[in-house]
Amino acid sequence: MNNNRISDSAPITLRSGAITLTGRAKAAATETLGVTNLALGALWVAVTGDGRGGVVRAYLLAAVALGLSILTKGLVGMAIVGVAIGTFVVVTRRVSWRVTIGGLLVVVGALAVAAPWYLAMNARVPGYLHYYFVDRHLLGFATDLQRHGGQPWWYYLPLVLAGGLPWLLH
Repeated sequence: MNNNRISDSAPITLRSGAITLTGRAKAAATETLGVTNLALGALWVAVTGDGRGGVVRAYLLAAVALGLSILTKGLVGMAIVGVAIGTFVVVTRRVSWRVTIGGLLVVVGALAVAAPWYLAMNARVPGYLHYYFVDRHLLGFATDLQRHGGQPWWYYLPLVLAGGLPWLLH
């Protein structure tokens, strides 16, 4: 009898109102999908809202979800959400002081959610913050430190665009 029936199946997981087939995903952190989708949805509500109380709640929810995405996959979640919502705001001509300040407050709130864990980790393992954010994130993106090293600067662009289809065409 196979004791890994659950892990060997292709689970259907409800994530932020959309069904995602995670299957035997090779991604290191599929849980990032849920919180980044939640942050994107909340930011969409905040950006397209009329400035009433629901907008404030949407920004707060986006901050918490974005903070959780930082805890699950580092700055990758923030980059995905930032590029997606930034593109939406520019393309739909919704750039305004309210949206800009709201976005900045979301980033500050997200950092406040994630900071306690990262600070505790750095206290336990001195130098962790430098290793994780500089070596793994910055240098991993800009140099050949990681598997995708040596690729052109636009390495992820086709992947992000393909991952956004068919919604990019809407």
